[in-house]
Amino acid sequence: MHKNLILIVVFLLLTFVSILNAQISLTQRQGLIDFYNAMDGDNWINNSHKDSVLFYYEGDETPHYQCYTFGWMTNGEFSPPGTEVDWFGVYASGENPGEDVAEIIMPNSNLSGELTLNLLLPFDSYFLKLNLSGNVDVTGELPNFNYLIAGNVRGFRLMNTLILDGTSISGGF
Repeated sequence: MHKNLILIVVFLLLTFVSILNAQISLTQRQGLIDFYNAMDGDNWINNSHKDSVLFYYEGDETPHYQCYTFGWMTNGEFSPPGTEVDWFGVYASGENPGEDVAEIIMPNSNLSGELTLNLLLPFDSYFLKLNLSGNVDVTGELPNFNYLIAGNVRGFRLMNTLILDGTSISGGF
């Protein structure tokens, strides 16, 4: 009995440590840095951290609470790898918590730049939501979220929310 309890505790500790160490890929990290640079991140209303946030997903009455310590920038440099899920407007999910950028939610944040499909490609696996509403200086043509790679149509299969009202993006579905 005592032996089984020790095994269970060790398993739970290892699981907890692996969740804490989960982080997005270097490709997705670079994608976020490219997004920051392309959207004039130095002039955003908030390019630091999210602080403590209580929020509800649309259609979900369950409260979600998250506390964040790192922002996009720390002392003039991008915050270290593993902190990306603390960056303002970035939400992660995936098969293991925190491994894939799932949402970029930055309404009314003073973003400015051209939104292109290439800016979003690093996130296509688990990407669910993009909200850039109210950023009038975000420009470009609405990206085609289905694209061709080596003869196979791929795309943002899981994306369910795209909010671009109040931007200068043109085009439609």
